[in-house]
Amino acid sequence: MSDVVQSLPSQSATQRTPARLGWRASDLWRAPLTDLPVRDELIRQFVPLFREMRLLEAGPGSGFAAWRLARAVENFAVIEVSAANAAALARRFLPARLSMINEDLCRDGLGLRFAASFDAILCIEVLEFLGDPMQALTNLALMLSPGGTLYLNFPNYSTGLWPTYYRTRAEFDGQMRGAGFASWEIFELRLSPWAQFVYRTLHEFPLAVYRRRESHRSRRPNAPQNYEQTWAFHHGGRFERIKLPLHLYWASVMLLMRLGGDVFQRVKCDDEIFNRNLFVVATAAKDGNAQ
Repeated sequence: MSDVVQSLPSQSATQRTPARLGWRASDLWRAPLTDLPVRDELIRQFVPLFREMRLLEAGPGSGFAAWRLARAVENFAVIEVSAANAAALARRFLPARLSMINEDLCRDGLGLRFAASFDAILCIEVLEFLGDPMQALTNLALMLSPGGTLYLNFPNYSTGLWPTYYRTRAEFDGQMRGAGFASWEIFELRLSPWAQFVYRTLHEFPLAVYRRRESHRSRRPNAPQNYEQTWAFHHGGRFERIKLPLHLYWASVMLLMRLGGDVFQRVKCDDEIFNRNLFVVATAAKDGNAQ
């Protein structure tokens, strides 16, 4: 598995053709099997996409969002720690529509290997699983081009399931500053009241019923986790034969959630960030990421 990102041109001020996370009918049977793609809605609402941008997604999971992002931007890469999932994604995306980096986001020196390679990085529901968030944030800052943007989302809760959370804003700010980011804004991310109602009724309730019927249901490990360790990776094959109706159901649920307007609401945080679902927009220094 190659972990080399091609030499990509920088995005200039004159190269900003708007792009969007589009949907095609063929996604119902061609896209990777997924749960309700709520994370895609976060990208659709809050991440400006341009055809010419160099974009990295950290932790692609099943690859459903990557499937559509690869169509939206010309220079797209993913970083995946699991060799098995990286290989599965590479097969899914043949012929080459993205660059694959099979690497640990917490590895020392990773940021220098891919220094200034990306204009924007998506890191959605990944940070909470990492054992060394400071090293991961440092790598992400280094991988951004000067003035590039990191879009970071993670549930900042102490649940016993995830190793990474922050009790105070000062703790988080200290890591962001130490990683080399020039500035950042922290928001609390919430589903709108209507979207929350639809989500609980048409996603959480059926899922709870299914789980009660599964006596052999696996539990999430109380340790740093990659997609290869998840129930979905090991048992998703049983749902492949019903992928089309399942994806059709998820698409219908997402359309229904949008009927109430924006699916997500974001509220700027002050000093209180603990026990909140956080969305962080961070900017790399324009003169480079000095360490």
